[in-house]
Formats: sequence, structure tokens, C-alpha cells
Amino acid sequence: MDDLRHPTPQAMATALLKAAREGRWNHREHDFLKHASDWVDRASLGRPLAQTEFEELPEIVATYPACELCTYLYRQRRVWGYQARHLPFAGRRLPSVVVVYDPVSREIVHCMRARGYFADYRRRRSSDFVEVTEWRK
Repeated sequence: MDDLRHPTPQAMATALLKAAREGRWNHREHDFLKHASDWVDRASLGRPLAQTEFEELPEIVATYPACELCTYLYRQRRVWGYQARHLPFAGRRLPSVVVVYDPVSREIVHCMRARGYFADYRRRRSSDFVEVTEWRK
């Protein structure tokens, strides 16, 4: 359990990269069309993301040299969170992207604009939020 609660940044990056490249998404919990409004960001891209662009984001986040990393409880299971700020994408920069990965099922659970996701989560469930650390390659 400790490796799920306190993984190394390298282990987190490797796991997310592998899941992204293998297309391991938990489609039961994520529906692109249902969450399309999360990506309507005319200020950063001037248009909504296409599904193919959306599916590229976790791999880009996994290889981004500076992410905030954390582990926390989501629906009674330990997940890993990745937040990339000012993420270069499609010739522009996305202000903030959050990817949530389930290390037990080895699937990507969420990928969305951040909107203060980690900060809000910490305020609501501070006892479940383990840590946030800056990581730079």
C-alpha cells in the first residue's frame, strides 16, 4: 500500500506514460462528449479539443518536465494526480491540465482542465489528500 500512497515521481511518470501509450482509459467513468465542456477553452486554444487531441494529453502530461504530483482517495480508492500548468499543446499553452490515474487498474480515470482541482480537493477532503510535490526532470 505504501508504494501506492508514496510513489516516486519517476514511477508515476512511467505508469502514466505506459497507460497513455496503451490507450488504457476507464471509459465507464469517462465519456468525452459528456465532459466536452471541460475543454471548451476559447482563451487558450480558441476552440474545443477534438477527441484525438484530448487522448494525446495524458502522454504529454507524463513527459512534461514540471508537474505537481499527488496521491489521494477518489471513490474509496487511492489514485495518483498529475497537474501540468502552462502545458504546450497545439502551438499554444493550456493554462492547467489534470490527469488522474488509478495505479491498481492501471487506467486513466480523468483528464480535464484543472480549475483548482487539487486545491479544491484538499479543502474538501484534507484528510484524504496525501501530498503535493513539485517535480522537475
